[in-house]
Amino acid sequence: MTGTTPFRVRCLSCGTIAESWHWTDTRPEEQADGPAWCACGKVMADSMGVPDRGRVVTTSPDDLWEDAD
Repeated sequence: MTGTTPFRVRCLSCGTIAESWHWTDTRPEEQADGPAWCACGKVMADSMGVPDRGRVVTTSPDDLWEDAD
């Protein structure tokens, strides 16, 4: 897979961004692959490896997030 971009969402509770990179050889070395959580742990982003595609998992239906791109 080439040209992989991260899937990024902003947690509206803590304001931090969860940035997930799909496993690929084109991922920057300093970036970990797989799911990523915001700082408060309420919102998780998980890249599907396709630009702007991924899933968002929250700890509660009340947890709010927005697209970070």
